[in-house]
Amino acid sequence: MRNRPGALALLSATILLPACVSTQGMHMEKRPGQVYVISEELRPSYDLLMRESKSFRAAMQQVERNGFRIVIGYQDDFEDPYPDPVFGSVAGVDPLLYDHGFDRYYGVNVVFFTRRTEAAARAVGVSQETITRELAVVLAHEIYGHVVPSVTQRLYPSPCQEPNWEVGIHEAGCAVERENIIRAEIGCPLRPRYLHLDLSFFCAVNADTCDRLNSQAGLAQSEP
Repeated sequence: MRNRPGALALLSATILLPACVSTQGMHMEKRPGQVYVISEELRPSYDLLMRESKSFRAAMQQVERNGFRIVIGYQDDFEDPYPDPVFGSVAGVDPLLYDHGFDRYYGVNVVFFTRRTEAAARAVGVSQETITRELAVVLAHEIYGHVVPSVTQRLYPSPCQEPNWEVGIHEAGCAVERENIIRAEIGCPLRPRYLHLDLSFFCAVNADTCDRLNSQAGLAQSEP
């Protein structure tokens, strides 16, 4: 087993882990751009991005040209399942590192921790259409926001990281700015700052967390 520090995918959207995940023996359907979607429920969100976002499609062409590997799935669908993160999480990126060093990688696993949250959201009336579109936003943040800026050089970690907590209350940061490009193309409201949570499927079952963070960000935004 690898050591996996917890990550907060909305609050700290990348999981930075030091070892690879073996995907041998898994059934993986190849997708455009060396992308493998191993969880059937996540495929509509990926397809939505490919269909509606020209920037995401162009990025997947870049991934294909560079032979970079992206595997998308829920935590339990990987051959070596991911445990629940310590601080709670929506999704994160686990780098697949070359054996000869810790500063270059040949691909990533994009890991979703939302299966139970999605089920709880559906139970209180959030539509599957909404969930699919919001999962597409999360996927755009992870792939287009964090991964794509480092695909050509394959340098790890990506140059596009999250801002720290103090900065994230006030500013969007690199990955959110890139996420907003995709949001605009698929008809979603822009995210004004990193610590702004607007995913209804998450907030429907984590209202206190969303209200607290959005309130803090709002107060910070209004400070002189």
